[in-house]
Amino acid sequence: FDISINMKLPLRLLLASPFIFVLTASATTWTGGSDGVSWNDSGNWDLGVPSSSTDAIIPDVPSFLLGVGGGDSASARSIVVSSGSSAFDISPESNETLNLSGNFTNNSSSLVTVNTITNFSTNSSVNGPIRFAAAANVDLRTISISESIDFASNIVLQINTASSFGRFNLNSGSTLNLAGATIFFSASSTYTGFGGDSFQLVNIGSGSWTGVNGSTLNLASLPSLNGGLTWDTSSFVSNGVISVVPEPTTWALLAGSLTITTLLRRRRRA
Repeated sequence: FDISINMKLPLRLLLASPFIFVLTASATTWTGGSDGVSWNDSGNWDLGVPSSSTDAIIPDVPSFLLGVGGGDSASARSIVVSSGSSAFDISPESNETLNLSGNFTNNSSSLVTVNTITNFSTNSSVNGPIRFAAAANVDLRTISISESIDFASNIVLQINTASSFGRFNLNSGSTLNLAGATIFFSASSTYTGFGGDSFQLVNIGSGSWTGVNGSTLNLASLPSLNGGLTWDTSSFVSNGVISVVPEPTTWALLAGSLTITTLLRRRRRA
């Protein structure tokens, strides 16, 4: 009995065939039906453990803990916490991470605290209240902030060109709290500098931010620039911008050169 399918058959015949084609679920919902705690236990989800191509829907976590363990990191295309959810933590057993391929939306008024390292693999919208208590790898992504978002550990941004770099955009009415956070710059950054370039690392817009001070940026991790250029970070605390300018010695040389040129012109005219 030959059960192979002739791909040249008309679509209406294929649809009428007795064979059932299984489609991969695009979303899976937390039920806590197994141990009620473990992210990587398929029995805790109605359609299996989320993946980078699956949305994770979380109505509530009565245990107040969603644990990521067994050496397997947690992944999701996006995470949506339902409006009736209680506060809960996403915490690792050891070094497991949360790999996010989309948005993180908390529709409840209860705080979700992420104690795992979070890796943002795409441009993402993050809608709080959410607290990222462990490191966040943003790299070249744009993270749009809504409602209340806290980052309380290391944030890693990357700078490759004047248009390709990691950044935060604050939506209207949003609050970004960086108290306790330090912004580092990835060693993978390829930017080497061009005078006059500026980088809006945090676009405050009509939102607001708190917990920012002179030590929020880790200056030693900024990409090394070509000779004669340096980083100007003096505007970061006020408007989230850093820029590339000539070094003071270069300014002095330029000023001296202009002065000499002016004097020579005056002598020639005399």
